[in-house]
Amino acid sequence: MMGLGVMCCPLVGMTTEYATEGEAQAACVEANKEPIDRLGVLWKVSNQDKANAAKAWKIISDYNKKLAKTDRKLYVVYVTFKGRPALADYKDRYDRILKNIQAYYYDQMRANGFPGLTFALDLDENGKLKVYEAYVDKTMEEVTKSSSGNLSREAAKKVLAEHGIDADKNHILVVCQLPDGLGPYYGSGSLASGTGWTCDQEGLDTKNFKRTDYFGGRYKVSYGRNSTIYIGGTAHELGHSFGLPHTRQNSTYPREKHGTSLMGSGNHVYGNELRKEGNGAFLAPTDAIMLASVPLFRGAETGVTYRYVGGDIGVSGYYKSGDFTQVEATSIPFGMKFSGKVKLDPNNPVYAVIARLNPPGNNDYDTVSVADVPEADGSFSLNIDYPGHSGFIDVTIYIQHADGTRYQLSVPTIMTKEGIVTRALRDRIIFYEVIAAWDRMNLDRAKVLLEHVKKAYANDPNVQTEVKRWEDVLNRRSPVLKDGLAYVPDSVREVLLTEYKPVEAKSGWNGPNWNHMAPSLAGLDAFLENVGMVENYIMNHAPGLLVYDLKGKWQKLAVTLGVPCGKNASVVFEICGDGKSLFKSKMLSDGESVSPVVNVMGIQKLEIRLLDGGNGNHSDWGLIVKPRLSR
Repeated sequence: MMGLGVMCCPLVGMTTEYATEGEAQAACVEANKEPIDRLGVLWKVSNQDKANAAKAWKIISDYNKKLAKTDRKLYVVYVTFKGRPALADYKDRYDRILKNIQAYYYDQMRANGFPGLTFALDLDENGKLKVYEAYVDKTMEEVTKSSSGNLSREAAKKVLAEHGIDADKNHILVVCQLPDGLGPYYGSGSLASGTGWTCDQEGLDTKNFKRTDYFGGRYKVSYGRNSTIYIGGTAHELGHSFGLPHTRQNSTYPREKHGTSLMGSGNHVYGNELRKEGNGAFLAPTDAIMLASVPLFRGAETGVTYRYVGGDIGVSGYYKSGDFTQVEATSIPFGMKFSGKVKLDPNNPVYAVIARLNPPGNNDYDTVSVADVPEADGSFSLNIDYPGHSGFIDVTIYIQHADGTRYQLSVPTIMTKEGIVTRALRDRIIFYEVIAAWDRMNLDRAKVLLEHVKKAYANDPNVQTEVKRWEDVLNRRSPVLKDGLAYVPDSVREVLLTEYKPVEAKSGWNGPNWNHMAPSLAGLDAFLENVGMVENYIMNHAPGLLVYDLKGKWQKLAVTLGVPCGKNASVVFEICGDGKSLFKSKMLSDGESVSPVVNVMGIQKLEIRLLDGGNGNHSDWGLIVKPRLSR
């Protein structure tokens, strides 16, 4: 085993001090001139982000002094399936591929202002990549993209265990000998462990990066372009296995000048520069700042044992009230300025605050992020924008600690050309402990915590307005609803159903609720992706029913029906008149909505039904927004 801190390059006889074994291995690759077609660095980090990197690394490296060195490595397992033998020369090819990616992270971390931090590979005594072999006794016809992921990982896990390696406590790459689309091509992980999956294929080699002759394949491209997509894809999925989220280039790093962020769609341009086909992929500064505290990169063991369990963002927990001791959020054009102070913890200091903006759709590939490193007093300030975007947007704040743990706060809100509506973010931070107690249905505790907020912000009228709203909710003060919808004077041409008492109301759980969300970590405000924050709504749970007596005096019902953002629901709305279906929605899920206009002429009894999506009614919440009757 090659020791940490001192790395010998046997082919050239060089001995040098390095911070991590990954750095040393990457430097050896460079010194030995191995044929990995090392990618260039075609972009330049901003002075601000370069300064952030230096400050962040100082905090992390100081913290490292009290930690034990680590011999962590990335382990690679090649998994074959029945009737699908390994492709030729895969060991040599993946030696080149993984060393290319290792060197890419090394170069990109340096370009970001950090040392050349990168992952170490499990190498043999000759400096060649060890590739462990596993087998799954199933044919292509017996597996799917999702099932092959678990099957291949379990096979890899078993083989690694035979060599004394715990896959659940390390980062591994599973190379699946199945075609992309049938074999898995994704990654998931955290600072402590993770798995990346990739599929092998003919012609996949760093030696082919520069080839422009036709290859074909899934994308009908040249040999070089195909290697770009799939070797870049491996680098991207490994990023997920290290705990990185999707991150696209932002306004400071436009694609035209800097290239494409690796953790956005940079896998499709990785190595383009070698064929002079445009800019390649760069590692975004916020991704670099996250990687710097991952034990595999930092070269020290933090003792954090959090293991990734789902999604593509490896976080260690959620925001706790007090993590920010001061906060201010103000709108700027198509964005916000977010500033304040983080809680000072000399035993585990915060080394970065990261803000992320994620508009709806695109599986978060279009998320932008920026970071700031707190000063000695905990103060930070950052500006983040998303030029041109209007409507719903999700704001996520990460608090990065020196031990690698990452705490997360997510807030749905809306964007206008004037900027992000920041009240939701500010209120979410101020009322977080109240929200957490309410989410657990501990109303007495929530009331006590609310009193603390009320006193702490006694001179802030905006906070006091929200306090009053919370008091109504926690004390279960029902809204004052009007009786006699059927007897509204004919001169009144339009009414809101939210202002009138239904003649019958049913809910599958803890509802209906008027103008506030049901207990959850989302707070009181409801959001729909295509609408933004909604007002004048009823929240109900499937199976739910609201009945109104119209007496045949109304003509139209216009309404928006949807699932609030943050609710893992699957529901169907149905509007019925006198027992006959007048409208039935498609199945709606998180953030989705429809806005029907229904003819209710002559209808005596109007029913708004909320049905589960056919898979049980767990968390099946739905919103009935601004239901307007007109005539």
